[in-house]
Amino acid sequence: MAQITQITLIALFIASTLIVGLYFKALFAAIISFITLFSAFVVSYSTALNLAKHFNWSFCQSVPLEIGLATLVLGTIWNIYLYRKLRSVLTTQQEAKAATKQTIQGLRFPIIVVGGTLTILFGLCALVNFNEIQSLWALAVTYPILILAVTTLNAVFTAALGESLFWPSGTPKTALHSHYWKAATEFSLWQPVAGLLVALYITLPFIYFYHNSLSYSPMTNLTETNQAVKGARVLQAHFGAGKPTPVTVYLKARQALNSERNLQSLDQLTTKLQHTPGVQAVYSLTQPSGMPIEKYYVANQLQSIGLSAKEATGQLSQASNQLKTNTGKLNLKSLNRQVKQLASLVSKSNQIIQDSSNLAAQVTSAAAKSGVADRQSANKRVRQYQQRLNQLNQSLQGVSSGTSQLAIEGKVIQTYGQTSYNNLQAYSRQIKQIKQQLKGVNSQVTASTSQLNSIYDYLNGLQKSGGATFTILLKRNWRIPIFSRPYLIMPAEITE
Repeated sequence: MAQITQITLIALFIASTLIVGLYFKALFAAIISFITLFSAFVVSYSTALNLAKHFNWSFCQSVPLEIGLATLVLGTIWNIYLYRKLRSVLTTQQEAKAATKQTIQGLRFPIIVVGGTLTILFGLCALVNFNEIQSLWALAVTYPILILAVTTLNAVFTAALGESLFWPSGTPKTALHSHYWKAATEFSLWQPVAGLLVALYITLPFIYFYHNSLSYSPMTNLTETNQAVKGARVLQAHFGAGKPTPVTVYLKARQALNSERNLQSLDQLTTKLQHTPGVQAVYSLTQPSGMPIEKYYVANQLQSIGLSAKEATGQLSQASNQLKTNTGKLNLKSLNRQVKQLASLVSKSNQIIQDSSNLAAQVTSAAAKSGVADRQSANKRVRQYQQRLNQLNQSLQGVSSGTSQLAIEGKVIQTYGQTSYNNLQAYSRQIKQIKQQLKGVNSQVTASTSQLNSIYDYLNGLQKSGGATFTILLKRNWRIPIFSRPYLIMPAEITE
């Protein structure tokens, strides 16, 4: 584009120089016109570049060509009129400086009026909210510089050269008269109404067939083979509207926006931007994925606390019921009855041991007595009873040993019964203490249950109130400053 602009400007300067040279058939006139217009172009272009750089004014790649066209077209016309006027004045005023002064005075007013009008018009283009039109402010700088160049540089050369300006054509030409414009003027003065009707007849068809349907769009000048168009098609195929070209909004605050109140305001702003027409998605510090983080909101936290309190209340109620059930099952009378039965069993075992001891003594005494009687009996009966007594003695000895074993086992039973009795008495005392402690715990559980019920009711009410909109985000969870994490607004469409 820059190379095309340079070639176009060179061609325009050559054309302007040739037009002036051919019109006056003078070499110096063409050269002076070129110097004047080239100086005006260079100064205008340099001034526009510096203003755009220092004041950040709108500027586009077509500005050099626009400045060149404005300078060459209007500058060439002004130079031709000025040289014609000078040549006409030189016929009556031979002195070059006086002729130049008279020429400048005669053309100064129309040049200033035309240039000033164009300067104002193109200066107003800066108020239009469109970059291509705003860049036309450069022409508002060009025309004043062109006025100064035409009225000053030309005066320097014409005052110095005089009639030599038109060398080699030294004879001035008489003014030519246009027969068409003369006839049109005479007709309008002769029949004003007819002239008005003719003008309306010529202009009305153009007014009737005029259609203001022209629209400007950079995309109309692009083809499908253009790299920008191909890239845009790829982005549209893989990303949603607004994703490739998001709009970044930066917020400036005097303090870090990392408290609950500031983050709440930030989250509310994010929500409002999400509901803006034409916006597809908004990403912010409180909503990094475009959706609220539920666990950081009071409503969600109150619901979690309320459920925990309700669960704890249910567990305490269950524990209270179990304590009541266990307390009811602890029957001290049954335990006392079992203790008494064990004591009776111990006493019976003692009686068995005592009876077995007496029986053993009686058996031993009987065995001893039977041996003495047999020795004192008659010889006849000794042989008959000897064998029977021996058998009886053996039987009594077996009974005696069995009785001794029974006595030992009775002592063991007595010892175990005594130990069980002692253990049952200790267990009974512990049961009484546990029962008293369970009564105290039951009362505490009942009080805790009532308190948790009141807390749960309060949290449930707070959850339904305006507190549900507050955001709870601890400072340690958000250490990134707000200015380093901007909003990203994804527009649904981007139109010119």
